[in-house]
Amino acid sequence: MKDIAYAQKNGNDFKLFLFSRQEEIAPTGSYKALMMSRLDFSVMVTDIPPVHPSEMGNLLTYKLRSLYPGDPDTTIFDYKVIAKNKQKYAVLFITSRDTIDKYKTIAGNKPLLLPFPAVNKLAKRYENDNCIFYFWNKNWVDVSIYEKGVFKTSAAIKREKETFLDFLKMKNILPKEYNEYRNIFICFRDELSFLQDQSRDLFKNTKHVQFTPVEDTVSLFSQKSDYLFRKKKQTFLFYKKLRIEMLLLPLVLLICLLFNKYIDNRATYLITLRKTLNERIQIYRKIQEYNVKKARLNELLAQKPADVFFLLSEISKIFKNETKIRNFEFITKDKTIGVQGGGKKKIIKEYHFIIKGVTRAETLQYIEIFNKNPYFKNVNIPNVSGNEFHMEGIFIKGALDDQQ
Repeated sequence: MKDIAYAQKNGNDFKLFLFSRQEEIAPTGSYKALMMSRLDFSVMVTDIPPVHPSEMGNLLTYKLRSLYPGDPDTTIFDYKVIAKNKQKYAVLFITSRDTIDKYKTIAGNKPLLLPFPAVNKLAKRYENDNCIFYFWNKNWVDVSIYEKGVFKTSAAIKREKETFLDFLKMKNILPKEYNEYRNIFICFRDELSFLQDQSRDLFKNTKHVQFTPVEDTVSLFSQKSDYLFRKKKQTFLFYKKLRIEMLLLPLVLLICLLFNKYIDNRATYLITLRKTLNERIQIYRKIQEYNVKKARLNELLAQKPADVFFLLSEISKIFKNETKIRNFEFITKDKTIGVQGGGKKKIIKEYHFIIKGVTRAETLQYIEIFNKNPYFKNVNIPNVSGNEFHMEGIFIKGALDDQQ
């Protein structure tokens, strides 16, 4: 596929550029598809059991509640199902509904894309190797890790003014043994030689480093299945309080009552009915618990800064699938600091967060991970009990800086 455009943020607006000619075009210009900014998305991977394709969306909606801490009413996702070695897994692309609405407004009727489909097709050429793919855009870098052709994880970093800072941020998210992987850079031709020179220090002990032009890689977008967030595939994260089966439950119970009038074993019937009622009571209690937690979540969200979505995305990347968050608080505090000259003082915003949850990993290892992440400071764990933990810290960077 030729003439793919990519979106580049310019304040609250977007500028569009062609991959093929590196020139700015109008949103109504001639191009076949629009690649969205990777910074606007969280990408997760999860195993899936054998289910009918018509049930896949409901299954992933349910699983996402335990994987991603975002607000179901404002979050939207799309997915790709990948079959590999008789196993199936789903790659989820998660963002806010407002973000998708903006991209659809810009693109009009043209389809939307992310780097994953092209990178995934490129990864099939190296199914016998462990690979790390670096998809370089003008404003961001998508880092995708594959092991023997199986997609494991993906992260995005925002590019800085100095490229060496990009590599420092990148090193914090790479596996310790990244030098043993095949490292493949996908970048624009006009940056290729520069990135080769800048990458030498980080990859000086790496056995396999190669560079390929992004202008060639985008040609791998060749099928409509590569498109994301089309109308027929939209899946919103609305909580379904009652499923169709529960709506049919009164009729089923009535049939059971009528049928059991004609059998002699009344005791067996009563035991079965009691068990069924107990199950329904448990379901009702779960719904009550959900409503209480949802009300508490709405109270917390009323205090959140404008771009708390970015904070949640960063936290979910750190915790991955090893941790389940049970309680999350986000508090804005005013802090008075001194200003050089004249003894003046200035009030700034600090964004404090408190997390309580359960983890299968060594809890204290998260302190080191948070300290390496440029968006957090003063992260500590004042309370650990078994596999439960209580964590506190301050969120200091990212899109929240624009609100200060």
